[in-house]
Amino acid sequence: MSAEKSSLATGLSYVLGILGVGCLLWYFVARVPPLKPTPTDRPLARDFTLPDINGREVSLSSFRGKVVLLDFWATWCGPCREELPDLIRFDLAHKDSGFTIVGVAMDSEGVGVVGPFARAHEIPYPVLVSNGDIPEGYDIPGFPSAFLIDRNGAIVRRYLGSKSYEELEHDVAQASGR
Repeated sequence: MSAEKSSLATGLSYVLGILGVGCLLWYFVARVPPLKPTPTDRPLARDFTLPDINGREVSLSSFRGKVVLLDFWATWCGPCREELPDLIRFDLAHKDSGFTIVGVAMDSEGVGVVGPFARAHEIPYPVLVSNGDIPEGYDIPGFPSAFLIDRNGAIVRRYLGSKSYEELEHDVAQASGR
């Protein structure tokens, strides 16, 4: 009987030991908060410098600290023209909250076409002119194409095609932490 008690005690010790280790692991693992994506998990927007419609050289990095909608478009693009009133309205409604749109006009004719177009449509945000060359690091399959960039310069959303006011409202609020 003594051997049975010893065997039972040994088995019970193993079970209690395993349960104890399991409880300790559960306690410490359950206390660790789940991992959340950090800005470093997102690709950084590549910096570039282009002239604006007034001939001033402007770098994307000069907007660091703001949420930026980097919008690639062209004056001849129908969907670009259709979404322009919403972009203007959105920019005016949010410009004082740390947000801006930076338009990059992809017209090969350059500032001679883009400048008069931007002035005629009273575009309130910066419009840069690329003469048709896509800045390095940006995949633009068609127009309009855009990238939402957070305050740290990380790309948080890519848009292919037109964007709605409501979609921008939601996405910019998230990128701003509101």
